[in-house]
Order: sequence, then structure tokens, then C-alpha cells
Amino acid sequence: MKNRAFARCAGILLVAGSALATTAWSQTWDRDELDRLGLEEPPVAEDESVTPRPSGAPVGPTVLSVTVILQDGDMPAGGGGGTVDLLNIPFTNGDGEVGFNGSVDSDHFVWFDNGITFLDSSVVSPVLSGGESVMGIGDDGEFIYSPSIDGDDGVWTDLGFLAVEETAAPGFPMGTITTFHSRPTMDDTGQAYWVAGLNMSGGTSTEARTLYTSADRMSASITPLLSSGDMVGGFTISSGSSGIDFDYQFSGDGSNHIHVLDMDTGSTTNDIFLYVDGTLVARESNATGDGDNWANFDTLTINNAGQYLFSGDTDGATGTDEFIAFGVSPGAPTIAIREGDVIDGVTLTSSALVRTVTVNDDGCAAHAWSVSGGTEHVFIGEADSLSGTSDLIISTGDSVDVDGNGTADATFTDLNTFGPTFHLNESNVLFLEVDLDYGGGDLEAIIAIQYNGASCALPVALQSFSID
Repeated sequence: MKNRAFARCAGILLVAGSALATTAWSQTWDRDELDRLGLEEPPVAEDESVTPRPSGAPVGPTVLSVTVILQDGDMPAGGGGGTVDLLNIPFTNGDGEVGFNGSVDSDHFVWFDNGITFLDSSVVSPVLSGGESVMGIGDDGEFIYSPSIDGDDGVWTDLGFLAVEETAAPGFPMGTITTFHSRPTMDDTGQAYWVAGLNMSGGTSTEARTLYTSADRMSASITPLLSSGDMVGGFTISSGSSGIDFDYQFSGDGSNHIHVLDMDTGSTTNDIFLYVDGTLVARESNATGDGDNWANFDTLTINNAGQYLFSGDTDGATGTDEFIAFGVSPGAPTIAIREGDVIDGVTLTSSALVRTVTVNDDGCAAHAWSVSGGTEHVFIGEADSLSGTSDLIISTGDSVDVDGNGTADATFTDLNTFGPTFHLNESNVLFLEVDLDYGGGDLEAIIAIQYNGASCALPVALQSFSID
């Protein structure tokens, strides 16, 4: 394991298993971000409290300090006195603020930054209920999510109603209606994006798909960006219910985008493509450049600089077919990490699975894997050299300190964050939806982890601290 396998998170040092130098070190923290999240800057250790661990010595008890943003059973301000009974995956904006949705006493809410900003019950008519886990937030508190609107599938924003199924489809001939509205996201400016189903004759079945946008979150400005039947790179996007995949992302400033598309190629063996900024950069059955061929594409991410990452499978051996690949738009991708690789001392044992991956605008990437046996690991590294720079941040089974006193309060038992829903901000804070066990069973929680972020690289010379 390399010397850099350490993380300093939310005001406490995480001691990991690597040889330690004895040189003292320091870190410049983003004070505004720490204050906003309620995190404390780590104390400077006195020289006599530093106990270097000899190379190869076993790692003693360690604890990772995290900040719990919200968890099951909490009674948050703005929640009408209700207690939290559901949490969904977190997202961030360009200012590093976090947003997610959930419910208090079955009343669905939207959380922005440090509190609940919207409750379904605040709308008398139409009746709103529930909501998809995927949503989006903007820099000024804008949001979009997908609740049931009077029992129908729709999208709702901070400005109110945006769209609902079984109504006229904006941008399409008269008689075309939408059959669903799903996977809403948002860029930092508040521009909304989502996927909708279409029926060309007013029926209820999905005959095609479209990717919609609304720059001002108003129904009158809804515009289709990509749709079944469009030509892309010499191919036609497929009709039916799969042409526009639910896996897509726009960069924070909206200038870059990445999608999985199903094309009419005449064969199901080569019809899935990865589409980045107007270019088809990878295709099912085409060579990866690493001795095998692309087989499918899963979770994906892109930043303002056009750096992109995605996961999937190749047609290679089952022990090495899961991967994360990296590219810079409009260039082609190369595989960065494979199933079977050893990352910061962790072997990605088969059947390893990429849970999620994200890249921020500083080129820092976080990625999570589950491995044989079910253990889940979260890593952070430099997007353009992911294999050699990734540090292990947290694994299921790790103890966590939630009150800042340096002792274990709970065990991290499950990573609930998945798909294109892993968000890392530029203030070096990673937000996760997890399960924590305080000794009485699992509680769902949104947590924040602060880590060293100088080019995503942790200092080589670190000190070990004994934490009882």
C-alpha cells in the first residue's frame, strides 16, 4: 500500500495502513466551507503526541470523523415537526451546497444546503406525493424533482409545476403526448433537464423518448434536446423505450454533456454508444484499446473542463471486465481501473462492481466499488491518473465518529449512493447516503466527509495518531 493512503476528514485524521514518515504536516482548510457545514478544523498535534507506526506494523483501531447532515428519526427545522423516515441520494451545486429529497412522517421534502426548503404539503392543489431519488439543485436554491402530481408522473421545481404525463408533448406535433417524466437534473445556473416518454397518437404506451430542458424552469420554455429519430454521428436514435438512456449528465456550467444512447444499427450487438459533447466516443463491440471490446456503459460523469469518466463492462474475462474509463472531450476514452486491480491496498476482487463515479471541476474524482463478499469501498484520486492516485477513504465495517470527540459512535454498514448520483464538491467535501449502525440497527443518513484535496493528492509525509 502506498504512503498516501490517508484521509483527513471532517476535522479528524483517519489513520490507514501504510508506512509513515515522521515529518509534521499541515493542511489549508476552506474555512467558509467548514463553518457552513458545521465542521471544525483539526487541532494541531503536539510533537509528543505523535507516534509513528513502523513500516509493516498492524493498523490499530481507527475512526473516521464525519458530519451527519440528516438521518432517520431526526426532527429537522422546516419539517413541520415531523421525523425523518426516508432519505434519498445527495447532489451538490457549484457553490458546494448539498441538496436531496426525502420525507418526514411521509410528507416529502426537498433539502437545500442546511435545511428543508420545500414540503409537498405546502401545495394544496395539485396534490404532490413521493418523488424519485434523482433530483437537481442550482446555485441559488433552485431545485427540480419528480413527484406524483395528482397521481400522475411529473416534474416540479422551486417555481412550481413544470410538466406532467398524459399532456401535450412540447416540441412535437399535435397529438403527441408524454407518457412519463423521469431522472430530473439541474446545472448550476438552475437550468433543468429530464427524460420523458412519448406517444405519437395520444396513447399511454411509450413509443419514443426525449431529453427535455427548460432554462428558466417554466413550462413555456420546455425544449427537446435529443429525441428518438434524431441523427447522431450517422446513426438514428432508437424509438421505443430505450433510445435515450436514463444515464446522462451535464457539467455544472452546462457546457459539456455525456449520455448513453441506443441507436438503430441493425444489430443488438453494437447498438449502444457513449455520446460526449456531440461526438460518439465509444461503441458496444468496438475495441477498448486494452485488449478487449466495450460491452456496456453504466454510471457516468463530466466536468466543466470536459473531463469525463464512466463505468461499464467489456467482453473480456469475467474477472477483469468491470471498469472505469477516463477521457477528455472530444477525445476517446481509455480504461483507467479494472476489476482485479489493486487500489490503495484493496483488491477489486471478482465480482467487483462500480457503484458510482464522479469528477469535480478541479479534476478530482471519487469512485465506489463493491467487491466479492459485499464489502463496499470509496476512493478519491486524480481523474487523469485514477489508478495510481486513488486513496481509500472509507469502507463498510469502518467505525465513524459523528460528534467530533475522536471516538467511534457508529459503524458504516452500507453505501446507498449509486449510479450517476455521486457528487463531490470543489471544497473537498464528499456527500454520501449511507447506513449507520449505532448499536441498535441501521439508520439511513446523509453524511459529509472532508478530505485533503491538493490536486486530490494526500501528503506523502504523514503522522499516525493513536485514537482510543
